[in-house]
Order: sequence, then structure tokens, then C-alpha cells
Amino acid sequence: MKRVKIFLSLLLVSVALFGCSEDKVTFDNKGGSSMAAFNMVGEDFPVSNVTPASSIQIQVDVTTVSDTDRAFTVIADPASTATPNMYTIDPSSLVIKAGSYNGFITISGNYANLVNNSYKLVLKLDKLAGAYISSDGVTNTVILKKS
Repeated sequence: MKRVKIFLSLLLVSVALFGCSEDKVTFDNKGGSSMAAFNMVGEDFPVSNVTPASSIQIQVDVTTVSDTDRAFTVIADPASTATPNMYTIDPSSLVIKAGSYNGFITISGNYANLVNNSYKLVLKLDKLAGAYISSDGVTNTVILKKS
């Protein structure tokens, strides 16, 4: 009887230690779940009075690559003090090319409409096909100012 208890105890301990397997999470950068974000939270944009207009590029990153181009949208957050006549966002730049982890938003400044020293343009990622965007809001604050 003592041997049976020892055997059952060892069997129970063995099952407890080796019976459960660990669930491993594997990051899949090619076709797995994707998250999108700006690579910086803010940037200064000195706008000069030149032709063509001064421009800046804001980087948008994703965690996975895709074999097709992915279009995304950005919106100006209500916290912005810059008005739409002070800047132009190039719509053709709102794409992450196939095989790439990032894209660039091209913003041009309108020198004539920057009356005061500086204005905030708070950009918010709105949509990116197949990617999760935090509900907290992924933003990048661009400070437009005359140079």
C-alpha cells in the first residue's frame, strides 16, 4: 500500500510538472496582426517663404509587412490650432508601400497664412487597412512656425 501511495504521488507530481505545455506567442511580422503608429510624437516645422513650399515628412510605422500597398488616413485632431489653409497634406503620400514597414506623410506649409509665431497641427491616425490603431489615439504634433 505504501508503494502505491508513493507511485500515485510521483505520478501526480509528474502530471503537474510536465502535463501542461506553455502557450508560446510567436510574433509574425509577415501576415500576422499589425499595429500602426507614428514613429515620433512631435516635430517642429519651420515654414519658409520659398517656392516650392517648405515641406516635412512624418513617418508612420507598422509592425508587419504586406505584399500589397496599404493606404491610411489621418485627421487633424480638434486640439489643433493650425487651420487647413496653413498646411496641405499630400494625399498621394498616405500609403505604406508593399514590403515596407513604414510610409511618410508629406505636409507642405503655407507661409502667407502663418500670421503668429506658431501653430499646432495634431495629426491622428484614423484608418490603416489591416492594422490596429489604439483607441487612445495615436497622434503626432507638428509645430508650424515661420522661419
